[in-house]
Amino acid sequence: MQFLRVSVILGQLLMAIDPMRSTKGNKMISQAKLMTVTQTNATMKTMIMAFAAMLVLAFMATSAMAQSGKMISESGAWKVYRSGSGNAIVCFITSEPTKLEGDYDRDNRGETRVFVTHHGRGKDNRNVVSVVAGYKYMQDRDVTFDIDGKSFSLFSVDTRAWATKPSQDLALVKAMKRGNKLKVTGTSSRGNKTVDTYSLTGFTKAMQSIDKACS
Repeated sequence: MQFLRVSVILGQLLMAIDPMRSTKGNKMISQAKLMTVTQTNATMKTMIMAFAAMLVLAFMATSAMAQSGKMISESGAWKVYRSGSGNAIVCFITSEPTKLEGDYDRDNRGETRVFVTHHGRGKDNRNVVSVVAGYKYMQDRDVTFDIDGKSFSLFSVDTRAWATKPSQDLALVKAMKRGNKLKVTGTSSRGNKTVDTYSLTGFTKAMQSIDKACS
């Protein structure tokens, strides 16, 4: 199954039912038509949001399965895990922050980790970059990955964030292989900003390990 990206799909669907646009070009529709279209779209938006929630649950179920894997090696600051077998195999690397910054109570924050995951042995669904914040992100607020000054925006859902599409995953992994330090910046639902620093020492070798384990 293709690893769908919630933000992209949801955004495209909501744009497709924008009540401020007519079905013929970009002309604005009349006020009378607007009321009718808006009422119809309310139901459609509810259905779309339910669909998005299902996709989020699929993301989280996969991540939960991955975190239950067996550690097969360790490289620098990164640990290598494998779970399942055959076409259902999942291989991933993970690391914890070397530094936590922000004005918040550390005791109120859960586990914090960055993951790169291969789902299955095929070419699809590989190099999936994600982060677990240890708190609930502020709604509709992006999470920033900064790799030696190169910045990427990830979309957040609840306590996790992902790259928006496979090409961004690849760009992130490429930058992390070449980089020395990763900084992840997020904002909690309470408005607290956090900056977590990760070492990229051993990242390339760890990636080579899951490339082999899930080949």
